Amino acid sequence: MGSFRTPVNWKDDEGAALAVALIFIMAVGIMLTVGLSKTSSTAQTGYLLRNQAQAQYAADGGVDRALQVLRSDLPHNPPKFCTGLTGPDTNPVDLTGSDTALPDHGGLNLNGRVVHYSCQTLAGSVSTPGSPNNTNYAIVTTDTAPGSLTTSNGVGNPIPVDGAIYLGNVPDDQTVKKEIDVSHGGLVVYDNGDFDTCTQHLAAEAGDIVTAPTASRTCTAQAPIDAIPHVVLPAAPASVGANPFVDVKLGSKTCRLFPPGRYNSAPVLIGGDGKSGSSANYFVSGLYDFHGIGAWTVDSDTIVVGGQPNGGANDVTAGRDTSDTACKGFVGSDSAVSTAIAGAFAAAGKALPNEPWKHGTEWVFGANSTLTVKKGSLSLYSPTPPSGEPAVSFVAARANKWFSGSETQDSALGYTPWSGGSNVIDNSNPNAQMVVNGKVLAPDAGMSLFASQPSLAVVRGGLVAKDVDLNASSAVTADQFAFKVSDDSSDAAPPPARRTVRVVATVDASSTDSGMTETSVATIDNFGRRPIRVYSWRVN
Repeated sequence: MGSFRTPVNWKDDEGAALAVALIFIMAVGIMLTVGLSKTSSTAQTGYLLRNQAQAQYAADGGVDRALQVLRSDLPHNPPKFCTGLTGPDTNPVDLTGSDTALPDHGGLNLNGRVVHYSCQTLAGSVSTPGSPNNTNYAIVTTDTAPGSLTTSNGVGNPIPVDGAIYLGNVPDDQTVKKEIDVSHGGLVVYDNGDFDTCTQHLAAEAGDIVTAPTASRTCTAQAPIDAIPHVVLPAAPASVGANPFVDVKLGSKTCRLFPPGRYNSAPVLIGGDGKSGSSANYFVSGLYDFHGIGAWTVDSDTIVVGGQPNGGANDVTAGRDTSDTACKGFVGSDSAVSTAIAGAFAAAGKALPNEPWKHGTEWVFGANSTLTVKKGSLSLYSPTPPSGEPAVSFVAARANKWFSGSETQDSALGYTPWSGGSNVIDNSNPNAQMVVNGKVLAPDAGMSLFASQPSLAVVRGGLVAKDVDLNASSAVTADQFAFKVSDDSSDAAPPPARRTVRVVATVDASSTDSGMTETSVATIDNFGRRPIRVYSWRVN
């Protein structure tokens, strides 16, 4: 009997295999689709993140570029080269506009993105170093040690200061014993790198320096060198030689004429008698270099006048006016005075070693030269300065550290920097009368100024000294002891020492995003001597 065997259906096996294959292919396809979709999504996300990062970097670069432009744009208030927003700025300029002279006209291309930036001054202002608007102080002390300004006799009338005060460091209540009243300006104190500490000390220790409620009282990064006028002296004059003066008689009295020039020893003054028509000393209008003359004293009712009064500057006189002395023949019109002086020297057989000026004098003290006014009077009239410079009546020749850049130093012009010790001017005597009509510029030297009825100490053009002691009795009045600036108009006072600017950087839209805007608030300390500091930063 044979065996029986079930036949195999090859078609059914093929279908099952095919089905299994199709299912596998479908599964793989689904997996590939999911994988490809995920890869595409990841790529798209990465692309968007890359664009966002590019926009962010571009915005950061726009703010950095704006700060760079501001750093080089400090002379302009408001900024000239980074504007575009409305607000306190006047005549804003949009950098995307038509003014091709502005930096980055039409936008800045950073990381393939176009960025526009603009700036708006929110508060304060900063001007060019050395400009009159930064140096128009009634009193400047350059010493950065505390207590560079001192006052004595803490009773009676306050000391009037008609102009802003700049101090090299915060005042000290232990040394400011008499109130100082400031008008036409505020109080500015050098922070010496520590703004917060300076601010705290200023609030606590400056109670005896009174400013108007609207005047600023601030610590500043403006260094002493930037608070000093940038004055270029004329070249040092020729020597006057021995016994250069000429005596001109008026009855029994004498007018002693001194020619402008270099003096290597103290001029020999003629004393007065304290009466009308007294003998007097007349320093012909011009430039004087008192070179290493040592201690020079005005005493014994001596009257000293420096040049022809400058009517255009409304010069005033200490004590007796020149017309009430034996020198009255040398007061009048410029031409008449010049003729009279030339005639007096010619009659004495002497020549003027240097060309006289029309009016005023500029006294330069070098090396160990000092001046003390005791029982007598000194009036220095103001010369006509070169264009853009203040009228200067008295200079203690400056050390080279007070110059920067390409400025011509006093030593390069033939002067010897002052090295006389403590004070270059001292009138600490009850019988001293002194008026300086122009500016006093002595950043390396001290000053000791005193007033007591009937004495007088007035500086009308502003005072710069290393340290200043103001000593006034209770009887002194405002017109007897006063410190002013030549320009006391409301817009001539030194500006606030800081400028706060809002910087906006806008990144143009691209094919993948709508762009972005970034805002920063930056504070410019001033004068470009420190980096611009950014106090806050936010992204909109």
